[in-house]
Amino acid sequence: MTDLLGAESVENNLLISIHDFFDRDQVYSTIRNAWNCRQEVAHSLQEILPKVQQDSVNNFEMISQILLQKPQSFRDHLLFKPVG
Repeated sequence: MTDLLGAESVENNLLISIHDFFDRDQVYSTIRNAWNCRQEVAHSLQEILPKVQQDSVNNFEMISQILLQKPQSFRDHLLFKPVG
């Protein structure tokens, strides 16, 4: 979510760090604050929605192009190539 709302959203107590996820008081405080600021959060999400949608389209187009390519060999498509 910080990718969408920005790192400052954690600093502004709108999102909780994974490190604080099991701290009941911190979670309660963050939820309460996010609820009170829900209009601002909704506005921020509406502003970035077009970029997220375009990024999604671009990703699926890239996947489609990769799947349509004829592989040279199986080894060319390994994620982890042998070292040495």
